[in-house]
Amino acid sequence: NLSPTVVANVGVYYNDWKDLQLGFITPDGLFPYTANAGAARSQGGEFELIGSVPETGLSGTLAVAYTDAEITEDVVNAFGQIVAEAGNKIPLTPEWSFNVSADYSVPVGPTWIGVIRASWTSTTETFSQANNAPYQVNADYDKLNLSLGVMTKSWSLDLYADNLLNSDSTTFAYNRVVAVPLTYFTYIRPRTIGIRYDVRF
Repeated sequence: NLSPTVVANVGVYYNDWKDLQLGFITPDGLFPYTANAGAARSQGGEFELIGSVPETGLSGTLAVAYTDAEITEDVVNAFGQIVAEAGNKIPLTPEWSFNVSADYSVPVGPTWIGVIRASWTSTTETFSQANNAPYQVNADYDKLNLSLGVMTKSWSLDLYADNLLNSDSTTFAYNRVVAVPLTYFTYIRPRTIGIRYDVRF
């Protein structure tokens, strides 16, 4: 702990995999299958800072993660064809990811507490599949969430906006039929505004 109200967490790691299972799709785009990568490696680190200023009602978190994850041996299918080369990035693993969140709480009555929350998440680009084809890239991902509400010891009521800036980031991309230049994308949920009520027992 850096102080009674500030905590820092740091971690580093190194993973050396053998026969890591990865998902693939046949060239005709009809059949997904799983194949074992001969070898793969992942290394990186994480840093998290959690702090609060109790007398003001403010608290927040900052988190940063770095990951270097790649296949270190060619992946060959049952027909002897290379479907992922050594040096390719492991799918859906961003090199950098960031998260910042902040809460502000203030009493608004004898038993009620008003709460404002904001969070921002960002990641760098990822590949959807292990062959790292250019059309399978998911661009940098950004999302901002915001909520405003009240809470007691037994319930909470929030007006929330998820993906407030209406980011159209993708989480998965693939070409169903290689011969047809058409890429299908899975997008994050668009801006969503609603009311959320939770009860604690």
